[in-house]
This record gives sequence, structure tokens and C-alpha cells, in this order.
Amino acid sequence: MKTLKHKFILAIFLTAILFSDCKTTEATESAKEKSNEKTEPQMLENSNLPKATQTGNTEFEMEALATARSTLVDYGEKKLIEYFSTTTGKNRKAYVILPAGYEEGKQLGKKYPVMYLLHGIGGTENEWFYGKPQEIIGNLIAKKEVVPFITVVPNIRARAEDYKTDDLFSESNINAFNNFINDLKNDLMPYISKNFSISQERKDTAICGLSMGGMESLNIGFRMLDTFGYIGAFSPAPTLDTSVLTLKNSSFIPYLVLVCNGSTDSVVHDTPKTYHNVLNGNKVEHLWYEYLGGDHNFVVWNHGLYNFTKRIFK
Repeated sequence: MKTLKHKFILAIFLTAILFSDCKTTEATESAKEKSNEKTEPQMLENSNLPKATQTGNTEFEMEALATARSTLVDYGEKKLIEYFSTTTGKNRKAYVILPAGYEEGKQLGKKYPVMYLLHGIGGTENEWFYGKPQEIIGNLIAKKEVVPFITVVPNIRARAEDYKTDDLFSESNINAFNNFINDLKNDLMPYISKNFSISQERKDTAICGLSMGGMESLNIGFRMLDTFGYIGAFSPAPTLDTSVLTLKNSSFIPYLVLVCNGSTDSVVHDTPKTYHNVLNGNKVEHLWYEYLGGDHNFVVWNHGLYNFTKRIFK
């Protein structure tokens, strides 16, 4: 049974995320208008651009053109799929980002690593595309900083009415997110395995996400350590049962756990740092950093995805 304190924290989080989503939508519309303007092709190799200090730690600095789309790079294919979910009793949608050369690799019998990329509490499978996942992943693959892999971007609100987003405060909505682990295990992952040429080894399987999706990445990743070798959480939400953040009684050790947050996050505040402290207390090796001056938005989440992606499938 939830305590009053937990309900109060959750209410603050959900109120803040509503305000944050409004700001993100305005920023997205502005970005769309700008994207219609003609721009010159951009070069990935230009290392002379000035760099702002993002984290105060060179280990986590993101390259200036990491999110830029280059005419020199093949970003692969984004496909909308539909699968039947025995968990919800309905057909559900997800996006799959295939790397350049996927069809040729498939014909040669190549098995690709796979990353599951999870959205926030007010989003669906569309939310991550307000950020720059295709650009970040495609650019890193093109520079050979990560091997080619498949990205799956699902709707993690696992209930029959999975596009209903006007009840963010409800227990039903929270439960739907917590139910995604069942949809993932029993429905989505088997569909991906059947329809795409993927490796099912844990060394080739990753999960990460933003906000509520970051919290679920920690929840699912640590509950399924036999499946996921890499776990990433960008500004993870304050609804996690932190008792899962342990390797006790598990013979599986993650290859990578990465948690990050904006230093001035106005939604989840210091919650991600709390998770970092719990991981430290449980002696779980992981990476932690803060984006200086960052809030609860895609500036931080793109940055987190970049740092996570360049470290996986090694």
C-alpha cells in the first residue's frame, strides 16, 4: 500500500511533467518550423567547432554534431510495426529503426544487437522522435563508435487504451507502465525475434529510456538481468521500488548501467541522484553524471542517449 509521502511525491512529479510536456511541445513546433528552412549539408568530421562544457567531465561530453543529420550518412529505415499483445488483448504499435545495410546483412545471416528505447509518462511510441535518436545512433554507427544494431521504440503504456493520456494522475496509468514488463517479455520481444534478424544474447540486448521510461528501464533491466546486458536511465522518474537496484542473488552482472540527469531538473529533481546513491550503497558498478544547467527535456535525453549508445555492444 502506497504511503501518503509516496502519493505526494508522485502527484508533484505528474504535475511537473504536464508543464514540462507543454514546454516541449512548444519547442518541438518551433523546431519543426526551423527544420523547413534550407540548410547546408553538415560534415561529421568537423572537429573545429567550439564546445560548451556540458557536464564538467570530458568523459561524458557530446560532440557538437552528434545530433545533426549529415548528407554523408545513411540513417537506415524507420518502420512502424503492429503486434498482438496477449497482455492487453489488443494490437499494439511500435517503431523499429533498422541500421543501414540491414537487408544485406540479414541475407548473409547476420544477427543484430537490439536496443529497446522507452518513452515518458505522457508519451507513446512517437515521443522519442521529438528528439534525435536516428541521428545520434546513425552518426555513431557511421563513425564506427558502435556496431550496427536495431532499435525498438514501443508504447510502454501496456493497457487496452494505450493511447489514452488524459489520466496521467490515475493509478490505472501508472499500473499500465508497470505492466509493460509483461507485454515486453511475452509479446513484443517474441515478435521482434520472429520478424527481425536479431541476436538474443544478453551481451547484444539493451534497454534505456527517458523519465518514466528511464524508471522502467531500471525496473525491467534489474528484474531481467538474464536478458539485458545494458541499462540506461535518463532523468528517471521517482516511482521506482529501489529494492530492485541490486545484484544480490543474481549470477548476471550488467556490462553497463548508466544514469544521468539535468542538474536543474524541475520535474524529477534529485531523484536520479538518489538512485545513483542506492546503486553505490549496493556496490553496483555504474556510470553517473549530471548535465550542467539541464532541465527535464530532450537536451538532456539526447545527451544521455548519446553517452549510453557509444558504450554498448562492445
